[in-house]
Amino acid sequence: MVAPAERPDLIVDFSGYEGQSIILYSDAPAPFPSGDNRNDYFPGLFPGDGSFGATNPVNGTTQPGFGPNTRVLMRFNVVAATGNPDLPLNIDTNTDLSDGLEPFIVDPALIKAGIPAPPGYDVRFLSLNEWFDPYGRLIQIIGDDLQPYGSPLIGTETYLQYGLPVPVPTQTVGSTEQQVHSGDTEVWEIYNTTGDVHPMHFHLVNVQVINRQVFDPTSGVPYNPSGPIIPPFDNELGWKETVPMFPGTVVRVIMKFDLSQAQIKTKWGKIIRTPDSPRTGGKEYVWHCHILEHEEHDMMHALVVK
Repeated sequence: MVAPAERPDLIVDFSGYEGQSIILYSDAPAPFPSGDNRNDYFPGLFPGDGSFGATNPVNGTTQPGFGPNTRVLMRFNVVAATGNPDLPLNIDTNTDLSDGLEPFIVDPALIKAGIPAPPGYDVRFLSLNEWFDPYGRLIQIIGDDLQPYGSPLIGTETYLQYGLPVPVPTQTVGSTEQQVHSGDTEVWEIYNTTGDVHPMHFHLVNVQVINRQVFDPTSGVPYNPSGPIIPPFDNELGWKETVPMFPGTVVRVIMKFDLSQAQIKTKWGKIIRTPDSPRTGGKEYVWHCHILEHEEHDMMHALVVK
C-alpha cells in the first residue's frame, strides 16, 4: 500500500518482457479503504463486480483504450536492450542500506517488537475529524487537546454538531496550532475518528512510527485505546515524512524538532534561512493530510517552532 506523498524506491526487472507492456495499476477504492464503487472508473468492471455494492455503470460503456480510468497509472513499453548491459546490483534482503541515515530516536528493532510509547518524552494529543460547515458541506479538520474539534480557520467560524460529542448544537472554535521548541523531542498520539485513511505529512521533521492501537471514536475525549499494540509495517521502520492514519486507530510517532534544518543552500552557495513569523515569532511550518481536498478544507495545522 502506498499513500499519496509516500515515495517508495522500487527496483523492477524488465528482462524477459521484451515486446510487452507492463502496466502500473492501482485497485485502491476511493475514499480508502471502503470507498463507494461508483467512484471506481475502470473499463470492463461491470455492475455487481465490486466489493461495496454496484459499480460505476460508465464502466460498461467505455471503449477499450479510452477513459475515464482511475486505476491505470502508467504503462511501460519494454523494447529490446541497446548498448552495454547494466552492472549487477548485488543487492538482496540482507544488504545494509542504512549508511547516511540520521541516528534513530528509538531502535527500529524495539519498534518492530511492538513496544509502547517510550517514556521520558512529552506526549501530545491530536485528532483527525470530520465536520460539516454551516451549509452542510463535509470538511476534514485537525483537533488538539485544547480544542478537540478545532480548526485553523478564523476564531469566529462555527460548525454544526451533526452527532459529534459537543455540548451544544453549534460550537465556535478558534485557530489552533502546535507550538514546540527547537531541540524538543515529542511523541504525538494522533487519533483518526473518520472513516478514511489520512496520509499525514510533516514539514521540517521526519518521524518514526512507534505503533498503532484501536480505539472507539464514539467514546468521547479522552479516547480510550484498547486491544494489542500494533507494530508498524516493515516499510515503516525507518524515517517517515508521510504516515497513513487508519480509521478508528491511534498512531504514535516520535520526532525531534531541529531548527538547524530550517535553511536551504542555493546552487550559488547562498544560505537562505527560514524567517521568523510576525504572527507568532517562531518559524512556521505545517503538517497536513496529503489528500488535496482534505488539506484544502482544513486538515492542516501550523507547526510553530521557537
